Amino acid sequence: VSCKPTSLATAVIMAVRQGRIIELRDDATTLSADSGHRSHLVVCEQSDSVVELIAANYAISIDADFCLIQGFPREESEDIQRDLADLYNLELQDRQHRLQLHTHRIRATLNGLALNNRASITFITRGVPYGIAVTEAPVTHLLYLLLGSFIPRIILAERRSPNVRAALLIDPGDFNNSETEEITRLLDHRHLQYKLLAKQDATGINVSRALDYYPYELAFIASHVGEIQGRRWHFHFQDRHGATHVGIMDVAASFAPLPGRQHVKVTEFRVAVSLDGVSRDSPEWKRLPSDLIKDYFLSDPPKKNIFKTEATGPIKASTAIRVFDGAMIPVFHAIANNLAPVIFNNGCASWVNLAERFIFGGARAYIGTFCAVNGLLAKDMAERTLRHSNSGLTIIGSLGMAQAAIFAGSEIRPYVMVGCHFTTIRMSDVRQLYFLRRYLTWAARQWSRKSISHSDQSVRKNSTEAARVTVQYLSELPPPFELRWRDLH
Repeated sequence: VSCKPTSLATAVIMAVRQGRIIELRDDATTLSADSGHRSHLVVCEQSDSVVELIAANYAISIDADFCLIQGFPREESEDIQRDLADLYNLELQDRQHRLQLHTHRIRATLNGLALNNRASITFITRGVPYGIAVTEAPVTHLLYLLLGSFIPRIILAERRSPNVRAALLIDPGDFNNSETEEITRLLDHRHLQYKLLAKQDATGINVSRALDYYPYELAFIASHVGEIQGRRWHFHFQDRHGATHVGIMDVAASFAPLPGRQHVKVTEFRVAVSLDGVSRDSPEWKRLPSDLIKDYFLSDPPKKNIFKTEATGPIKASTAIRVFDGAMIPVFHAIANNLAPVIFNNGCASWVNLAERFIFGGARAYIGTFCAVNGLLAKDMAERTLRHSNSGLTIIGSLGMAQAAIFAGSEIRPYVMVGCHFTTIRMSDVRQLYFLRRYLTWAARQWSRKSISHSDQSVRKNSTEAARVTVQYLSELPPPFELRWRDLH
């Protein structure tokens, strides 16, 4: 197979399936897409050759057709996301017009693709929700930044257990007609164990700890979501060679009081603005030395080095979840005590930024929205998706059926999925308490050992908190069960 370096991903698919070898030549003709008649199609935006090769290998592994599209540059992709998120702030006529513009704009990049007669389609994207413009088949998305580590992790999670043995529900009371009541009724009917954080229980610290340490395999979040305001820092910092530079960052923060203590958990979210006068969004940024950019991001300027601060509007990508006592910026290392949950977030415009963070933290699928959704529709959507999934359908199939029924006659399909097309959820009512007790006991002991043996003091401190919270969750389980903190040592 003779190909240009830019067509390597397509050449890999042809070489594997036709038993041929690859010859790279600058004067070779551009290869056409591998578009056969397989039931699944993988579509990848062009840009990064490594991502394209990962996408091609993924298509081979699931026996799917594969093609590359031009896609959208990062700045244009972000503009589309922001424009879609503002849809419900417009009058009905303007909203429909704006949606049609974006649908046609996205659809134009898909000209020539064989989308009909597909069981499902996967788009590998920087953030554009292609699913809003495709009605021929159920659509899911995989995100560029997390592709390499995400796919093998999800395959392992699906093989280990697609069953849901415990769930987490978060509802600070923002919506009058949230889906929480209907979901709890459905979970009770299935005798499924779940932890409910509602109203005054849904504080920032409780939500943060539950997302991190409760061993759930399914989470429903019924809360407002949005970017928050912050401050713009102008500061001096030194690079690794001792040279002084000027940096500008936008900084957002959320605050969660710790119960019973006069301490507050502070989470900061920083966004690069410029370095020595070079804007983060300019082409010149890519020409800066990589070590200098790394030193810039790792700098933590003391107050004496910050020579100017100013208020700024909503900070790009600083997406926070509304909780009972304010806003919480979710930043995860590992969620659900290292399980691989499915996240269903009904918060308005909650799909890209939160999807990246939950997937990075270990979620195997994330369902969010690209625009605001009416509370009654969100309630119906969550119930239908869960019922369809429990009947044996994949999540992508369940989501497609639910949206087709609820939004029939409408051009808007607001729910967007991030995850593999084969991901499933099935509620299990067998030995749930046994699973929770055994898993929490194991996790508490692991955290306890780490709190003693790890060389880093901050890790020991965080592990001590994790162990205590995990033991607390153990104590909340129905009797007979008791485990004390000192029993772990």
